[in-house]
Amino acid sequence: MTPLEFFKCLADETRLKCVLPIVAEGELCVCEFTTALGESEPRISRHLAQLRRCGLLLFGALFAVNSALHSYLIVSYAREDGVSLDVGFYYMANALGRLVGTVLSGWVFQISGLVACLWISAAFVAAAALISVALPRHGREAARGVG
Repeated sequence: MTPLEFFKCLADETRLKCVLPIVAEGELCVCEFTTALGESEPRISRHLAQLRRCGLLLFGALFAVNSALHSYLIVSYAREDGVSLDVGFYYMANALGRLVGTVLSGWVFQISGLVACLWISAAFVAAAALISVALPRHGREAARGVG
């Protein structure tokens, strides 16, 4: 996909309005779009199909999973006595991650296109999942010596 094709895909107002909730919420039903946008179901379905062909729905889903994983980890691992420090560190690390991600995705998009960006995003999601599995258990179970 060329940059021109990518931006043409987002050039339609309805498609653009569909992308934002997908990135924020993840998978949504067509009926939720019809209610939120005040458009007919066939029209929304046609625009979602166009986004799927462009690969943007997959990107939105991967982004939503990645954001949910980050949110879960910071809330899960925040110590009760140092929540503000933990949350501050999280936002600092998140900002650095977004900067690196933006630069990397822009470079990959310029060199190899959207498909390569999606594959690399999938690899980072898989890596984050593997890292999170390896994190030590904590909470009530750890205090009792169970995990």
